[in-house]
Amino acid sequence: TPKRAHRGVWMGKRIATGNRITFSDKRSRRRWVPNVVRKNFYSGILQREVSLKVTARALKTIDKYGGLDAFIMYSKKKLLEDSDVGQELRKEMEGVWEEANGKKWNASVARYLSRK
Repeated sequence: TPKRAHRGVWMGKRIATGNRITFSDKRSRRRWVPNVVRKNFYSGILQREVSLKVTARALKTIDKYGGLDAFIMYSKKKLLEDSDVGQELRKEMEGVWEEANGKKWNASVARYLSRK
């Protein structure tokens, strides 16, 4: 992955390369860059706004999970393995959650406690 993917949440999207082919079959190199946008999200756990560079795919997934907090805390670690920012946010959120609840972070326990 490119270094700039580590500074945002790209969810496995990469810069693809290939050839642009003209009608006369001449070939020249080109790149397909993911649709990356800078977006501000409010984190209820951290009680602050977080600015992230995310791909369109990541935006859809964050919406599916129900917000940034749920996406960062409950998503599989593989989704965030390329993102240094995502891993730092997860550690920070886990620390805040553990202080507030007096228990070590566990996704299944947290879901159970949130239902009460």
